Amino acid sequence: MTTDERLQRLEKELARTRRGFLFLVLALAVCALAWAVDLDNTAGAAGPVGPNIVSANQFDLVDPNGKVRMSLGMASMGPALTIFSQSGQPHAALLAHERGFRITGRDVAKRGSKQAILDFLYASPAVVMTGGTRKVATIGVPPGSRDGTPAAVELCDGNGSPCWRAP
Repeated sequence: MTTDERLQRLEKELARTRRGFLFLVLALAVCALAWAVDLDNTAGAAGPVGPNIVSANQFDLVDPNGKVRMSLGMASMGPALTIFSQSGQPHAALLAHERGFRITGRDVAKRGSKQAILDFLYASPAVVMTGGTRKVATIGVPPGSRDGTPAAVELCDGNGSPCWRAP
């Protein structure tokens, strides 16, 4: 497989990831709008309305069949929003951390074997694409790099080892 073919494949995967991210943003907007409309509908229902606080470790949105389709809860690094496919596989996730955030999208048609990660943790902005457990490409500062590591584009071979890098 030539570098041009790999680049075209990566561009297609990035476009699919962008569509997934747009879906995530739209889903969040719909949830916020539904929540705001619900507050308006219940405001005059039964007496005065004061500040309401709901506390929980996790909120799950389930479909009519009882399957969890979206979950908002605490992960090891901080709060996380995860969207699941119909089969129950994690499809997209947004993770907030005190030093940044991470957005992950998975190709659930391939049983989650391919994923793209938009990473802004620890001042290391990067897009990382994987196939299975192997890294395919990194665009930006590789995750886990120390401050001062220059941004780069890195393509990897079938074993996940870098085979091309610029600059």
